This record gives sequence, structure tokens and C-alpha cells, in this order.
Amino acid sequence: MSNPIDDFRTARIGFEMFCEVREWQLERFVVNSKNSEQYLGTCFDNEHAERKTFLISKSGKYYLLLGDKKFVPYSYVLDSFSGEYSHAEK
Repeated sequence: MSNPIDDFRTARIGFEMFCEVREWQLERFVVNSKNSEQYLGTCFDNEHAERKTFLISKSGKYYLLLGDKKFVPYSYVLDSFSGEYSHAEK
């Protein structure tokens, strides 16, 4: 059986790295109150002056929340050729 505290710490470190590599500021990382096996992470993109909130699944998949119950899958890994990220997985 896994330890919820260790799971949270591991997921938070992963989200911190996700934000750091994109040069975004981490604002918040919490357990999803509607599903304790998921996390919600919020960061701020200074370049585009926008706040981004992600749902992180138990399996480690990231989903950018768009509001009004809409979301898109979001790649954790940057494109190694261009250094850019794609908003949605293809």
C-alpha cells in the first residue's frame, strides 16, 4: 500500500519541475477535493501573462483545465527538437 504523503510529495516535485522547465511560477499544488487520487496544480506563465491550472491523474497524466468542465490533455515532456511544448497530445 502506498503512502499518501509520499505520493503527494512525488507528484508535487514532478509539477515543480514541469513548471520550472517552462519558466512558469508555481502558485499552488493541492489534492483534488472531488477526487483524492488526483491533484490540482496552478502556475503562472509570465510570457503570456496567464494562469494555468492542471489536473494531474493518479497515473501522472496532465490535463489543462479550460473552465466550464472542459480540458485538454497536456504533454509533460517538452519537444526536444524545438524546445517548445504542445498544448494537446496528438
